[in-house]
Amino acid sequence: MTAIKKCIGILLLSFVIFALVGCSTDNGGGSQTYSINLRGNGGTPISQSVDVVYGDSMPYASKPTRYGYTFLGYYDSMFVVSGTKYYNSDMSSARKWDKKSDSTLYALWKLN
Repeated sequence: MTAIKKCIGILLLSFVIFALVGCSTDNGGGSQTYSINLRGNGGTPISQSVDVVYGDSMPYASKPTRYGYTFLGYYDSMFVVSGTKYYNSDMSSARKWDKKSDSTLYALWKLN
């Protein structure tokens, strides 16, 4: 009977440890990388992608162009009113990546 209790205890402890490791937000000490699709919204390139680590500044990406328009930056919404800016007009990082998922950013343009 004592051996059965020990086995049950070991199984229970293993389950608890497994559950706690599964709840870790940093994937075992490593940084989580996400794929970000940059949509040109009429600009060229039409689409490109970058990989970004959660909590890091946005990485280098090439600036899109569109004849007759000025590029204003990349936002997480096609509608700037409700969107958050992640790239400035010179493609410098406007903020650190704060989403825990792959995502799409959209170019915003101003008619010249």
